[in-house]
Amino acid sequence: MQTSFGLVQLRNPSPLRSKDLTPAEFALAFSLYRNVICSVYPTRRTELDEYLFIELDMALRFRGSGFYTYHVHFASQAAGRIKQFNQGTYWGALDSELYCRIFAACASLSCQLCGAPSHLASSCSVSTPPPEPPRSLPFSSIGNASAFNRLSPATPPPPIIPRPANKRSSANAPVSKGVDRRGRPILYQGGRMVCNNFNDLGCSLSSCRLMHICSFCGGAHARSTCPHNPTTPAD
Repeated sequence: MQTSFGLVQLRNPSPLRSKDLTPAEFALAFSLYRNVICSVYPTRRTELDEYLFIELDMALRFRGSGFYTYHVHFASQAAGRIKQFNQGTYWGALDSELYCRIFAACASLSCQLCGAPSHLASSCSVSTPPPEPPRSLPFSSIGNASAFNRLSPATPPPPIIPRPANKRSSANAPVSKGVDRRGRPILYQGGRMVCNNFNDLGCSLSSCRLMHICSFCGGAHARSTCPHNPTTPAD
């Protein structure tokens, strides 16, 4: 297999291990593997937990067996680094090159009601009617009850949450919690920070722990090349 580190020769897979695991099967198998590793190296638990989160997020976002294909290639490259260079791999960071190679042509699942890519329309809370008020709580008038019925359910937040910068901040003022040192909004997806350098001029870190995904739609590309971004110049 050709990788960024050169040609890696892999053994022929065993017929007993050629089956693609489902997300539930993978989560169980990897959790057992993590517990065995952490019994000897307890400091790696957070790293392996982050890797499991990345894998399950891929399974939820794209469905299919792409998440398991990513795992097979990622683990093979990690084994190749140890064999050829005696170099370890940090598992808690997304391999953006491998991620784009597998999911670039895959459409991310999204809710048809609220547009969030974290769930389908069948499980969206927007389509769920608001809960009825408890019978033990009296209403002073019929108008109060009708006002309650007119309330719309709360829209769930999208997985990528922008935090706008403070308009009154200056170059000499302290940086607020919502922006980075360059004044760019800090974005989160699934509780993990999105890499602004990847979406701006490109990330040069070989082991960046931030997520290399589009800050506009969450796809496997930079914001500057996003086909869904209205500010992206047409070819």
